[in-house]
Amino acid sequence: MTRTDIAALLIATLTLGLPAASLAVDGKPIQRFSEVANLVAKGKTQEALAAVDNNLKTTPRDPQWRFLQGLLLAQTERRSEAVAVFTALTEDFPNLPEPHNNLAVLQAANGQAGQARISLEAAIRADPSYGVAHENLADVHLRLGLEAYQRALTAGGDTVAIERKIKLLQQLMDGSPGATIAPTKR
Repeated sequence: MTRTDIAALLIATLTLGLPAASLAVDGKPIQRFSEVANLVAKGKTQEALAAVDNNLKTTPRDPQWRFLQGLLLAQTERRSEAVAVFTALTEDFPNLPEPHNNLAVLQAANGQAGQARISLEAAIRADPSYGVAHENLADVHLRLGLEAYQRALTAGGDTVAIERKIKLLQQLMDGSPGATIAPTKR
């Protein structure tokens, strides 16, 4: 995911529909998520994370700033911390689909396809029209299908047919030429 993608996601968090608090970095007030997004777009991810963390000191339950914190932690490869943030958000705000979806992305990346499926189903229950979660759930089902075929192969199924299906699923999941399925989205 590029800095531009993360910046766009940060701005997209405004769809959570909750009021945002203001904060300051280096003595300058940051009052909008777009300002944090601009920091990310400029490659100042650590500065953006510091701004979010600073704001959370005064508004620790604000879901938008917590969501941004989770995104930035994931972006800076602090995945276990990001999982903790998104897990807490799903517990505190179960009707917000975005934290469930982002938790699922991290779970899938950690090889926890079953847990990712559960999180995505929660996202869809929270918002049945949340297309990204539907797409991600389909990707997770592909992963679960691949795992089932791999188990079938070791259990002595029709080796030729199963290997063909495994190859096809791997091509779909890897985005290989001729494949139409893209990797999981946040």
